[in-house]
Amino acid sequence: MVVLKKTLALPLILAALALAVQVAFVFETNRAVVFQVPTSDAASYHNQAVRIAAGEEEPGKAPFWQPPLYIYALGQVYRWMSSDIQVVRYVHGMLGVLVALLTFLVAKRFMRESVAFACGLGTCFYGPLLFFTSQLLPAALAAVWSGSFLLLFLALMRRPTGIKAFALGVILGLAALTVPVMLVMLLLVGGWLVVETRKNGSLWPQVRWGLLLAAGLVLSVAPVTIRNAVRSGQWVPISTNGGINLYIGNNPSTAETVCIRPGTREWETLVALPYEEGGVTSPARAQSFFLRRVGAYIFREPASFLGGLVAKARQLTSGREIPRNVDLYVFREHSRILGLLAWRWGPFAFPFGIVGPLALLGMVVAVRRRGEGRYLVGFVMLYGLSLVCFFPSSRYTVPVLPALLILAFLGMGALLAQLCAPPARGAAGRHALPSASEPGTCSGGARERRLYAAVLLLGVVAVNLPVAMPTDRVDFKAELHRHVGIGLQKRGRVDEALLQYDRALQTDPSASDTHYYRGTALLAANRLDEAEPAFRAALSLQADTPEAMHDLAVVLFRQKRTDEAITLLERAIEIKPDYHGAMRNLAVALLATGRNEEAERWLKTAARRDGSPYPTQGGSASGAR
Repeated sequence: MVVLKKTLALPLILAALALAVQVAFVFETNRAVVFQVPTSDAASYHNQAVRIAAGEEEPGKAPFWQPPLYIYALGQVYRWMSSDIQVVRYVHGMLGVLVALLTFLVAKRFMRESVAFACGLGTCFYGPLLFFTSQLLPAALAAVWSGSFLLLFLALMRRPTGIKAFALGVILGLAALTVPVMLVMLLLVGGWLVVETRKNGSLWPQVRWGLLLAAGLVLSVAPVTIRNAVRSGQWVPISTNGGINLYIGNNPSTAETVCIRPGTREWETLVALPYEEGGVTSPARAQSFFLRRVGAYIFREPASFLGGLVAKARQLTSGREIPRNVDLYVFREHSRILGLLAWRWGPFAFPFGIVGPLALLGMVVAVRRRGEGRYLVGFVMLYGLSLVCFFPSSRYTVPVLPALLILAFLGMGALLAQLCAPPARGAAGRHALPSASEPGTCSGGARERRLYAAVLLLGVVAVNLPVAMPTDRVDFKAELHRHVGIGLQKRGRVDEALLQYDRALQTDPSASDTHYYRGTALLAANRLDEAEPAFRAALSLQADTPEAMHDLAVVLFRQKRTDEAITLLERAIEIKPDYHGAMRNLAVALLATGRNEEAERWLKTAARRDGSPYPTQGGSASGAR
């Protein structure tokens, strides 16, 4: 009983501290409206989860657009607990607690329990991890699966059994249903099986473990694959958004495509590309269209492709947190805790500006010691390479952060051991290595000191040198306020939405979309005299915007300026031939002027063309990954 209490003491203390940090952060940030309203991908996940909680059937016969596990898990939280975002963010915090505990358990394999405790606690105060854990995104759940995978994989390596191999396959399948790039870990497990075969000289045990792992993986993924086949009649193992993600990071105009975010007109145009240019008729074929585009690009421009991979690898190793749909640094203005735990000062960025170089040193230490540490390094390298094949982003690095922190603590322990070691003499001193289980012990030699110093210096320079990012051209602050305004407007909080639009325009007055959405809010409030200049401002910045033309026409019609409204509606339909809403409103305007035959013709046309020319993706075409 005493031993059990000692064994549980540190995990319980760690869980309590992790929970306190998560609760404190959510409590503080729940007061800021930018944390209350999900935007972009988070809005897509939220909307789909709300429909699942309500028991609504998915429209159409399309396969999953995004990996479904997180969406359905969120739907169950909504069904059985609450769909209040402020409440759900506390539930999300429990994922952060699990990440801390899993990091502690994995770290115990490589260092003293007290140091492993500090490593687990480090996940609680790692700013980017804390931030993304609080968001309605699959990143934190993916980190739980990656920690579970590492823990079970290390257990399998030490004492292989069929049950462990099967369970590892199940975990890997669940991870793939959250973030499919986790399937790259099959290479890591395969490498270990090959090493074991060479070591033992017997093939059958490794074959049996591999088959059991494959069975667990198939068991996890098969329900989703079967559902996709039944719904669409096509073979889609998990989801169909992989093709567009690969294309975004691998094409002749990558610098432009990585700046296209869900929720923008450019994103809708990109999603529609296979249907309008390729003539495809289903999401599965749309994915194939993008994959073919990537293959053609690699074949025709191999030098450009390889150069792009190098550039993305450099971006991934930068200390900066790379934005995708949201910029972490923008949220710092609304949270003192985040402001302390994630910041930039010139080219230096905290925390990765420190963790990155130490993790690089930890990789060298782990490889030189051999053993299980090499597989931890392999996990980090394989996951990093998978991101480079797509495109790097702070949000997508979350699953690998616990492993990086473990390596950073290994590196720091080895560095401290070398700094406190007395000058070594003789061959034994030159080749001594710090103990894997005692990272704080004093040992080593001059050669190790020079090596570690060189690696650390290389890491500091590589991580903290300034790097130009394609997304530097995006004003994420203005975009955040605009998307929050859209979310508030959908909730009927029009006055608050207008405040957000005004803040967005203060940052970026040339954003046509912001002027347009501000006009829609004013129109909803029936403030027609203010709505008209807002729509005209949007059109002055982006002339061929059919939605702005349509809504301005609604304003003009309500002001009894029917002829002007008709002209705008006709122009909107000319630009967007399938704009059935404009057709119907044009019919209303024509009826008001007595042109009944024309009105009837437009109503019939609208009825024939009702709907989008391509399938809606996942209930919302706003989710990229």
